[in-house]
Amino acid sequence: MKPMTLISLPRPNALSHRARVSAWRFSWSAFALLSLIIAAGAMTTPAQAQEQFTAQSNHPPVAIPDDDAQFAIESSIFVPADLIIGDVNVTVNIQHPAISDLEVDLFAPNGERVRLADEVCPAAANFEGTIFDDDSAVEIGGTCPPGAASYRPDDDLDEFDGSFSGGVWTLVVKDTEDDNVGSLIGWSLAINGAFASGPTFSSNSVVSGASFLGGAVAPGEIAAIFGTALGPAQGESAQIDQATQSLPTELAGVRVSFDGVPAPLFYVSSSQLNVQVPFEVAGKEETTIRVDFSDTGNASLTVPVLMSGPAIFTLNGRGQGRAVALNPNGSVNDVNNPAAPGATVSLFATGLGPVEPDSPTGRLAPASPLAEVEAEVTAMVGQSPAQVSFAGLAPGYVGLYQVNVIVPSDTQAGQIIPIALSIGDRGVENLTWITVR
Repeated sequence: MKPMTLISLPRPNALSHRARVSAWRFSWSAFALLSLIIAAGAMTTPAQAQEQFTAQSNHPPVAIPDDDAQFAIESSIFVPADLIIGDVNVTVNIQHPAISDLEVDLFAPNGERVRLADEVCPAAANFEGTIFDDDSAVEIGGTCPPGAASYRPDDDLDEFDGSFSGGVWTLVVKDTEDDNVGSLIGWSLAINGAFASGPTFSSNSVVSGASFLGGAVAPGEIAAIFGTALGPAQGESAQIDQATQSLPTELAGVRVSFDGVPAPLFYVSSSQLNVQVPFEVAGKEETTIRVDFSDTGNASLTVPVLMSGPAIFTLNGRGQGRAVALNPNGSVNDVNNPAAPGATVSLFATGLGPVEPDSPTGRLAPASPLAEVEAEVTAMVGQSPAQVSFAGLAPGYVGLYQVNVIVPSDTQAGQIIPIALSIGDRGVENLTWITVR
């Protein structure tokens, strides 16, 4: 996923009753993943047509903290080449006295993860120019220490084949044991593939804006469509029409429709479109998505429709991890600003389905009356059921739901307290947490 920012929207009105919705305005510095609503204007110019793309990280060594999932380190590489992936190889340089302490994961722009190494080579040190390649005859851990040679990763990198290369790739390294620390020196990608001559996307590249899981859509949700030749090379962000208080359905020559119903557009580029799925798909078993771009033509495919696809936005931009959550004073919930037992935290989600009263597709959600989720929303904090005091569209935003959850009074203090939502028999698609003092 590309780096992103939010549209500048009007500040929601403050509310005083039980369903009070925070009037705090989202900002890029606090809400990395809520930024999926609209992509950043600052982007690298896409590479010229090619069948191979290579890139490497460009940063000083990054310290790997000891045995704390909260502080797994991340390093990202932006790939501007819009290839349909045929092969991915990864080279990693890590200095660490015990690589058996480490989990090393690679995340693609669409959020899909492949584990490269999972606590391999007891008593061995360092990944020094270690190449992860599905075609290697030796699996990782088969030779210790691995050194500057090729090894098959723990998971298959061909999981990325057929998806699209353009966007931010992220390497995540976590130390799972005590006593030893090290550093990520750097890493690089080698991607082989082919360019599409016109708009191309797949059902799995139509994903939730919060969980990055694909293959189906829900009415009203914020979704991302990853592909090639979908829109202009230089990404363009939408502006709210002040007269209609709505997002546009055509932007930079791009139009997206679901069964012929125009979809509001947050952002368009050659490799990524951010849209709201029309509420009009509710009640259908499937819908046909069509993308039209005036420069390259059109493409369409049919995907299943779910009544809801609940997913909570997270701060790390990958769809799992610390939830985007506000404390009662408007601060962002984190290790420095934990919630107290009994306090209400506000979560931000998408895919919660139809609301009452109806909120027209693409229009800023009203502050009065509030558009509340039709189905019952329940919550769990840790192992305890938690009261939901409000679940509905956040006023002044499009497709963004706010869920106010009261932290149970018996919740134990902790930096990583799982928090989850359910609608009927459907739970959230992603693992998220908050901090409680």
